[in-house]
Amino acid sequence: MPRTKTETAIELVRVRVKAQTRKDAAHGIAVSDLSKEDEKLEAQQQYAEFAREEADLLEKEESDTKEMERLKRQESYLQIDLL
Repeated sequence: MPRTKTETAIELVRVRVKAQTRKDAAHGIAVSDLSKEDEKLEAQQQYAEFAREEADLLEKEESDTKEMERLKRQESYLQIDLL
């Protein structure tokens, strides 16, 4: 389903902020001296999961960037056609 540049950009920012927030929270727990050992282990596992998710998002960002470039070209062609 084709999306507009704005929709693509908004979705990308939303997902990246969510992933970064979750990753930061897990990292904070993992490095905390106040946490129980089990909580630290769980946080370390979550951090690894979120780091993988972030890598996937970076790959998706590349795909979305290409899609945005395609939409920009299409927009340019349509503007030329209107002239």
